[in-house]
Amino acid sequence: MATIINETAQRNVWPVHIDADQLTIDLKTSDADIYRALLAKAITYATSVIGERVVNKELNAVDSSMDGRIREYVKAYGLR
Repeated sequence: MATIINETAQRNVWPVHIDADQLTIDLKTSDADIYRALLAKAITYATSVIGERVVNKELNAVDSSMDGRIREYVKAYGLR
């Protein structure tokens, strides 16, 4: 999942990166609608490749490892 998100982020110039199950987001970038759409596309692709159960497990692992400030950002912009 991290590889898919990182590669998609690089291709689409997202301010998102996952390393060792740690999600980092450049909070200076405020174009949340674009990121929401691109994250949805990446998650849909991952689901079709590796299955919904695995994707949900990985998303939950990422959620639990995020800094509280990032969790609030994700929640506020509906990125989950």
